[in-house]
Amino acid sequence: MASSAYCNRIVRRIVLFSILAYSLVSGSAFAATLTGSLVSGQFAYYDITLPVPQSGIRLVLSSSASSDFSLYTGTNHTAGTQIATSTGQTLHTLLISATDPNLTDGGQYHVRIKANASLTYSYTADLTYLRTLTWDNGATLAGVNIINQPDNAGGDYLFRITGQSPVHPGWRNVLKVTAGEADLYLQQDNPPLGAGSYSSTAVGSDVIYATADSSLSGQTWYIRVHATPGATWQLGSGDLYVQNLTWDNGSAPGGSSNISQPSSGAGEYFFRITSQAPTTGAWRTVLNVTGGEADFYLQQDAIPFGDTGYKSTVTGSDGLILAANQYGDNQTWYIRVHATNASTWNIFSGEIYARDIGTVADTSSIAAATIGPEGTFYYKTSVDATTKAWRLWLNGTGQTIWVRQSSAPVKTAWTEQAEQFEVGQMLLVPPYLTNAVYFIGVTGTPGSSITLDSRRQPVTTLNFSGSATNSINGYGYTTYRVDVPIDQIAWQINLTPGEVGQNPQLYIKSGDIPNRWTNSALSEAPAGVIDSITQVPPTLTDGTWYITVYGSGSFSYTLANLIPVVTGKPFINTSDPNPVPPGYAYPYNTTPIINDDINRSGWRYYQVSDINSQLGFLGWQLDLDAAHQAGREIALRRNAVPARWLFRNGNSAYATNVSESSHVDASSNYGFLQRPGHQADIWYIGINTPNQAMGAFQLTTREIPAPLKQVNSSSTAVSSQIANTWQWFKFTVPSSTDPNSASYEPNFLGWDLRLKASLGNPRMVIRRDQLPADFNTNCGYYSYYLERMSSWQTGLQWAPGIGDMPYNSGYGLGGPTRRYMGDRNSYLIAGMGSPLEAGSYYVGVSGDGSDTAPLSYTLESRGIGIGNDAGSVPWPIQVVDLGNFTGGSVSKTGLAPREAAYYRITVPAAQKSWSVKLEPTLGEALMTVRQGALPNMTAQDQPS
Repeated sequence: MASSAYCNRIVRRIVLFSILAYSLVSGSAFAATLTGSLVSGQFAYYDITLPVPQSGIRLVLSSSASSDFSLYTGTNHTAGTQIATSTGQTLHTLLISATDPNLTDGGQYHVRIKANASLTYSYTADLTYLRTLTWDNGATLAGVNIINQPDNAGGDYLFRITGQSPVHPGWRNVLKVTAGEADLYLQQDNPPLGAGSYSSTAVGSDVIYATADSSLSGQTWYIRVHATPGATWQLGSGDLYVQNLTWDNGSAPGGSSNISQPSSGAGEYFFRITSQAPTTGAWRTVLNVTGGEADFYLQQDAIPFGDTGYKSTVTGSDGLILAANQYGDNQTWYIRVHATNASTWNIFSGEIYARDIGTVADTSSIAAATIGPEGTFYYKTSVDATTKAWRLWLNGTGQTIWVRQSSAPVKTAWTEQAEQFEVGQMLLVPPYLTNAVYFIGVTGTPGSSITLDSRRQPVTTLNFSGSATNSINGYGYTTYRVDVPIDQIAWQINLTPGEVGQNPQLYIKSGDIPNRWTNSALSEAPAGVIDSITQVPPTLTDGTWYITVYGSGSFSYTLANLIPVVTGKPFINTSDPNPVPPGYAYPYNTTPIINDDINRSGWRYYQVSDINSQLGFLGWQLDLDAAHQAGREIALRRNAVPARWLFRNGNSAYATNVSESSHVDASSNYGFLQRPGHQADIWYIGINTPNQAMGAFQLTTREIPAPLKQVNSSSTAVSSQIANTWQWFKFTVPSSTDPNSASYEPNFLGWDLRLKASLGNPRMVIRRDQLPADFNTNCGYYSYYLERMSSWQTGLQWAPGIGDMPYNSGYGLGGPTRRYMGDRNSYLIAGMGSPLEAGSYYVGVSGDGSDTAPLSYTLESRGIGIGNDAGSVPWPIQVVDLGNFTGGSVSKTGLAPREAAYYRITVPAAQKSWSVKLEPTLGEALMTVRQGALPNMTAQDQPS
């Protein structure tokens, strides 16, 4: 009984509700809202009759707990068809278009609500599926054609708008939420029942901006607003509200055409400006933020909706600068300001402000300035023709100075348009400095204070061979003038730091003041090392030279200019045993030269003036001790002081490459210098140590070593020879015809000399009585090759080819090194009289120019003869008698590649012909014949 009574109460309540709902809704086309409560599992029913004509249905159910919400045809859900349903939610929206085939004009429909838990609910029946928005013309920030929410039910609301050609290249869809919460969805051609093509789901108000052009005209777009129950909001869609900015004339640091924010609310604010032809070469845009926070974005021809174009997003005020090559005259640009709620700000855009500081003079009295939000403060000045150098200084602060002639320099994240730059201080000199107008830009943190000092660079006169001591605690460039007298053999400038750790640097120039980037010579040795520059004729001329000392912070120095010390020394200075030939009548030292100027960089000079003491030597070699070879140069110059120096002529910090110039006759950075065939004269030796202290180096000068090797059976292995340097070896070829000769060897017939390469590409050359120094083969005044001659005169040399082919004939087989890669060895095989003859021969070995890595090789010498030498040692390569002239024969096996077997035969008198035949039994072989001497390695057919 209790259960039945309970059910009856439920039925009565439902019937009462359904009758009430019917009476409120059936004859109305506007939204009606009903409320109620249910326990878990209960249902509530409502009936709807559509008007004629019908406009679709929007039904909203808001419940305090999970519920199900369904729509059926007819008046009974058990007999009707379900059209739409939403389950398990607390906020439901059923949207059925008027074009849905289930909807008919005047049709009856049934709503069922199911409680999944005890709840209260609010039900709204809105017989309008879709509402039409009118395009807003963007005349105001708030909009003109704005609609309020149709009801307070919440859920989903659909709107349709027909696009128009926008005034600006964009359009806005604004949902202004004043209570509760609502989100915004946008899609073309179809309602955005899901996420849509575009959406905004921020807390509070929402906005969707989109790029647009004339193609938007006539397009159909749909908007869905999803709102919480009770939310209040307004919706508008159409043109952007864009304010026009007037181009600022740059007459004031803070602008003169400023526009304040149109509203204190959070969001986006748009501006348009037409750029003008640059008069200063730069355009600034500044957003002065006085409260809250705001950023801005700038873009040409398009609205900068996203993180695109140029922007400034720092905390506080913002600014940026564009260079002249980034914009042009009469262009349309758009600015978007993104501001937080309750922020206060103003904006201006146009010409930069450049403070005119007049013509550069001998003094400076420029007032302090504050760097604005754009990050650069500008000055404008002119330089007259009497200014030799112009100094700029920020009085010790560390901002960067930028300079450009005729237009403003610009340094931003997007471009760098400047001609000069330097941190904190700068010295400008010719040829960059001329009679012209210059703009100066100082970049730094916005709000920081700067005081610029701009004046002519003072010049102090310094006597030739004089010195000056100075302490600097401010501007770091100091300039001196020196008048160099005529006919100086050299001029040296030394800069000594005043204290440990200080590092002033040295620059010189003839006729004009130098700086770091424009000079004739420089020295930038590390801290603690004395800088030094030496100039020599013909670069050194009499006249006015300028010296500039540069440093940063506090430092002191002593500057001295002088004729460099040149110390006289004998030709030979070595501890080698037997350093001079017997009977040598000139002074020499049995110890190396030791440097006594150890703390300075640059050059140390010596002179060898005794010409006769240089005679009688094969060559001259100069060696530095092993501890002082790295980073040093040995140089020689005949009758003049040698010098090498570094310089820059790029004229700005954008061109910092260092160039080199020199006046030397010979030099080496290997730690030794070789001079085969050295010519006796007055010679100056220079040891150059750039960018480090010289140290107590030891210099040895001696005859070039050429150790004696045996012609008969000697092998010399050499490893790690520096590529493209030389080693020499001496061989004495015995006489085979002069019994009175100390080296008489009657059975010696020829010489087989081989250079066997193991690393790199070494070559050898052989010269009679003198040291060879190149790979040419010469024959003196004769018109035929040395190898075709019967004698080898003094000074003539033979450079064998590579492998078993002549050097040049391998071209094309071995690539650009012109090397026959089948065999990397070199060979000299010559018989006595072909053209070998008794005497001294010097073999030189060096790289062929293709190597950078060290060379390794073995030099192997073997005599060719009959029987034994005078010491009873067999000749390594024997000459064998072939036998009788008629019928003589010989056989041989195991002859190695590139080895030769030699035979001798005596042809009787009065023979009219002779036939000799070689029959190889394995491999390939070549036979050569020569009368009276062994055929050499180049034997070929020659007419008799």
